[in-house]
Amino acid sequence: MGSKVAEIALTRSVGLALLVSFLVLDACGGNGNDISGGGGAAGSGGVAGGGGVPGSGGVAGGGVAGSGGVAGSDVPTAIAAGNRRSCALTSAGRVLCWGSLGDSGVVPAAVSGLSSGVTQISVPHSSVNTGGGYTCALTSDGVQCWVYSPSFAVKPVSGLGSGVTQISSGYLHACALTTGGGVQCWGSNPDGELGDGTHTTSLVPVAASGLSSGITQLSVGNEHTCALSSSGGVLCWGRSDHCELGISVPSVVPVAIPEDNLRSGIVQITSGGAHTCALTSGGGVLCWGDNYSGQLGNGDGNDSCSPVTVTGLSSGVTQISAGGSHTCALTSNGGVLCWGENLDGQLGNNGTMAHSLVPVAVSGLSSGVAQISAGGSHACALTTGGEVLCWGDDAYGQLGDGSFTDSPVPVPVVF
Repeated sequence: MGSKVAEIALTRSVGLALLVSFLVLDACGGNGNDISGGGGAAGSGGVAGGGGVPGSGGVAGGGVAGSGGVAGSDVPTAIAAGNRRSCALTSAGRVLCWGSLGDSGVVPAAVSGLSSGVTQISVPHSSVNTGGGYTCALTSDGVQCWVYSPSFAVKPVSGLGSGVTQISSGYLHACALTTGGGVQCWGSNPDGELGDGTHTTSLVPVAASGLSSGITQLSVGNEHTCALSSSGGVLCWGRSDHCELGISVPSVVPVAIPEDNLRSGIVQITSGGAHTCALTSGGGVLCWGDNYSGQLGNGDGNDSCSPVTVTGLSSGVTQISAGGSHTCALTSNGGVLCWGENLDGQLGNNGTMAHSLVPVAVSGLSSGVAQISAGGSHACALTTGGEVLCWGDDAYGQLGDGSFTDSPVPVPVVF
């Protein structure tokens, strides 16, 4: 057993080294919580997508004045919280990020080198204790990715210069949804997270087995991937140590989750560190997988291969976002609830930093929120007025308030 663990660890270490060197040396160009429009569905890692936010609620001169928003006409339209960093997409198509950027940025800074027409930004929310993972954007020139380091460069992903509708990135792999409803994945693959039937790392996109069409949404977790079919069913593949696939064994190819309530009627999926959640057409929330910190929200701390209903959330939810070991939901009245791990205040309930096995209300956000995104150990919200607020872990400045101080309540991002 020890040798097997060491082998897997070495494989992941080599995968990271290859992936980082590949991106830095122009190989990415040769490489949740998913949002499509402000207030849309959130996919893994936090994927921000274009979409307008009504210019009300503190908007002055067509923009948001002061902390929490961008002054002038360039306003945040979508957000993405990841591991140790956060990003926002603005109405002018700019991408602003803050946190662990290689330069210890504690306030938003524009990502240089991106093509124009950015419509989505995906930030991995790895729960692994590392700044690993890479960020991807969907632009008018296709998919582009980069690894944050003291010196980084944005590179195009080979073969994905057009024909992509959604992206989602994880710890060491990422996936893209094509206009034809197919799935392409690339990166590290020790647990089959690329879904191509192998364990072989690929530095260029490969097709997920059996998914050449019929998929409407993707969500990438740490080392697993899930897809939503046009019929409203859920398929997953990759690692499943905690039943994050809905089954107790890993899979190198997509497998349909066998439970009846996940075969149809699902409108959004979100993959966390090692858990997965689904939003039903009736506004209910189902979760399965790792539950060590209560991230399934059903009132106990036991892992579950079967989907469990989140306590009190059988209806009334419009968006969900899974983080490293916590989960958040946006209600139909614009309020935010979170549950699971709370060591860094990522539940936002101004409490004792104790985990919560059931949803708790985020302080000050009972209404007026358009979109949420849960990161590794923090979370962010975009209000209907274009303000961005974040809470939880701030060790790398990922809350964007100009400090490195954790906050158990939402604080405005200083743009």
